[in-house]
Amino acid sequence: MKKNYARKIITTAGLTVLAILGLGAGAAEETAVAPKSGFMKFMEQDYLFGDWGGLRTKLKEKGVDFEFVYFGAVPSNG
Repeated sequence: MKKNYARKIITTAGLTVLAILGLGAGAAEETAVAPKSGFMKFMEQDYLFGDWGGLRTKLKEKGVDFEFVYFGAVPSNG
């Protein structure tokens, strides 16, 4: 009889500790997110020179899309 009572107490205590640790870990993850640096924002943007205040998106919705390409050649005598 005492073994069942002790087992219930240990099980309840273990589940309580796991629940507290689980809740604490979730709260820590939310506060651990640091704001992105300017460089990271630049690297993640869709366009190199930005969205031009929304103009580029509006033009794309109407069918006008810009693609800039540079082709270079190096002449040689060889």
